[in-house]
Amino acid sequence: MSVDTYLKRKNISQYQAFNQDGLKVLVAFPLMQWGKEIDLKLRRLLIWKSFDVIVTPKRVHAHGPT
Repeated sequence: MSVDTYLKRKNISQYQAFNQDGLKVLVAFPLMQWGKEIDLKLRRLLIWKSFDVIVTPKRVHAHGPT
């Protein structure tokens, strides 16, 4: 997985944006086509925030990025 928090002067038109609880997640369109469901799990521990992105595939053996 790739995480990039610096988006200034970057072309993000090839991504679908999701907002949840103040967190903006950009997901690539091929992953959107490959996955049936995308679940964002957000956690806050004192000053630390973390998140998980869980993708449920459309098929049990789906070809695509790993």
